[in-house]
Amino acid sequence: VPQDDVMPSYRERLRALYIGGKARAFVDACLDEDALPTVVDICAALGVSERTLQYSFREYVGMSPTAYLRMRRLNCVRTTLAAEDPRQITVTQVAMRFGFLHLGRFSGDYKRLFGETPSETLGS
Repeated sequence: VPQDDVMPSYRERLRALYIGGKARAFVDACLDEDALPTVVDICAALGVSERTLQYSFREYVGMSPTAYLRMRRLNCVRTTLAAEDPRQITVTQVAMRFGFLHLGRFSGDYKRLFGETPSETLGS
C-alpha cells in the first residue's frame, strides 16, 4: 500500500498503468454501447478489488475511478450535444442517457469543465 511519502516501486507503477489502461478500455467499450459502467463493473471485469482500482487510477490518471467515470460521461454528453440537431433532441434527454439525473449539478459540472452550458453546446 503506497503512502504519501513513499514512492511506488517500478513494478507497482507498471501494474497500476496496466490496470488503468484495461479499465479505460472497458469503460470506453461500455460507453460505446450506451452502457453506463460502475466501479463495481470495472472491478468485476478486471478481477481486481476496489482498493486496487483506486490506487491504479490515482497513478494512471491522477483521479479516482468515480471522478474518471463522471468526466468520461460528461465528455460523451458534449460529443453527443455537438453532433445533434437541437430540433431533434434536448439537453435533458442526452444528460439522462448518460446517467445524469440531477440536472442542476450536471449543468454546473458541465460548465466548469467546458466553459459553456450544455444548451450552448447543443445550439452551436
